[in-house]
Amino acid sequence: GFSPNKAAWLSGLCNTFGIVGTAASIFTVDRFGRRISLYFGFFIQGAVLFLSAGLSRLGQLHPDNAGAYGAAAAAMVFIYTFVFAQTVLMIAFIYPTEIWPQEIRAFGNSYGVFGWAVGCGVTTLVIPSMFATLGWTTLIVFGSFNFCSLPLVYLFFPETNGRSLEEINLLFAAHSPIVSANEREFRRMLDEAGGNVAVAERRLVEDLDALAGEKDIAAAEAYYAGSKLER
Repeated sequence: GFSPNKAAWLSGLCNTFGIVGTAASIFTVDRFGRRISLYFGFFIQGAVLFLSAGLSRLGQLHPDNAGAYGAAAAAMVFIYTFVFAQTVLMIAFIYPTEIWPQEIRAFGNSYGVFGWAVGCGVTTLVIPSMFATLGWTTLIVFGSFNFCSLPLVYLFFPETNGRSLEEINLLFAAHSPIVSANEREFRRMLDEAGGNVAVAERRLVEDLDALAGEKDIAAAEAYYAGSKLER
C-alpha cells in the first residue's frame, strides 16, 4: 500500500540494512560457528516470513488498518534482510572455501558461487508470479523452506569453525554423509594418531592410495581376463 516513491526509498534503506548485517557478521560468524549461525539465520528468517504473511493477511481483512499492518510487515522485511546478510549469506560464501580438498577447492567453490547465483536468479524470476498467484501465502512457502533447512544443517553440515584444513580433510572420511558419523570417524582417527593431525591425515592418504591401487589391480585383472576370453 505504499506509494512508488516511498517503496523506492524503503527498498534502498532495506539494502543498506543488508550491508550493516554483513558487517555485523564479522563479530559473530567465528564466535558462534557455522552451524549455530545457520540455525539462528534459518529460524529467524522463517519466523519473520511467517509473521510478515500474517500481517499481510490482517491488512487484507482489516483495510482500515492496512497502513499499520503494512508498516509492520515492512519492518519484518528489514529484520529478514539484516539476519540473512549476517548469517546465511555469509556462510554461503565461507563454507564452500573450507570443505573442499586443496586439489579441487577452487573448482568446488566455483560451484558454490554458481549455485548461489542460479538460486538468486530463479527466485527473482518466480517471486512476481508467485505473489500474483498465491498472494500472501508466498511468504508462508518461503518461510517453510527456511524451517525445512534446519534439519538439513543438523544432519549434513559439520562444524568447520576453528578447524584447520587438514582437520577438515579428516572430517569427511566416513562413508556416511551424516554429521554424527563423520564426527565419530574424525575422533577415532585422531585418537589412533595420538592427537597428531598430520599423522592422521598421512594415514588417511595412505589408505586411499592403497584403495586406489587395489581398484587399479582389479581393473587390470578384469581387462586381461576379458582379453583372454576374446582370444
